[in-house]
Parts: sequence; C-alpha cells; structure tokens
Amino acid sequence: MRKELSLGKAPLNEEWIDWSAHAPRTNIFWLHYLTNILLTCMGIRRPAARGRNAASQTEQDCFRQLEMVARAIDPRKKRFGKSLVIQSTRDLVEWAKAEKYI
Repeated sequence: MRKELSLGKAPLNEEWIDWSAHAPRTNIFWLHYLTNILLTCMGIRRPAARGRNAASQTEQDCFRQLEMVARAIDPRKKRFGKSLVIQSTRDLVEWAKAEKYI
C-alpha cells in the first residue's frame, strides 16, 4: 500500500506518503486482506461435500466464490485468468456481476 501511495515522489524508506491521496487500488488491497483473513485465520474450513457433516450446495458455492474473489484480487498477481486486471472496486463489482456472483 505504501508503494501505491508514494507516487514515486520519495524513496519508500523516507516515509513520505500522502495517506489522503485517492488511490482506488488500496481498497482492493484491503478486500484481499479481509478475504485472506476469512480463508486462513478465522478457522473457516472447506465445506464437506459428503458424509454426515456435508454442507449444503449453497455453502459450498459461497466458499468457492470467496476463494475465487480472493484469487482475483490478489495484489501479488498481475492478472487473473488471461485478461482480467482488477484495479478498483468498480472493476471487482463488474467482474462479480459477469461471473454471476452478485
């Protein structure tokens, strides 16, 4: 996030960052952080497909969709799939609508 907000005006180690600057991509960083917390730190396990603890199809679909969104907005990746680049929450919503997640 610091790199995104520094705008190249000073080296990152000099701590000159304009935190009030409008940078839509930082919202994507936060959303990725939250999806990562949900998937890894909150103890949410992959829904069971079979057995007596089998999850409903809706639960399985929601978990899969959360995983897909987390991969789509991962800031370490340049692209998701072949042509998708999500740079703002608007891009994310448009992608989610196209995928019929919302």
